[in-house]
Amino acid sequence: MKTLLELIAIGDDVGIILPQEMLDRLGVAAGDFIYAVATETTLFLTPLKPDAK
Repeated sequence: MKTLLELIAIGDDVGIILPQEMLDRLGVAAGDFIYAVATETTLFLTPLKPDAK
């Protein structure tokens, strides 16, 4: 699934709003924690610990 997301100013930080369809696919909801894994050119979001087997 590819979706264009807007970066939104939140105080001194920046955030994104994830569409409900993406949240459902990840199995997460407001208040849950997810991992962000960044490479040089890509950002991955996952509910799973990145080094989990």
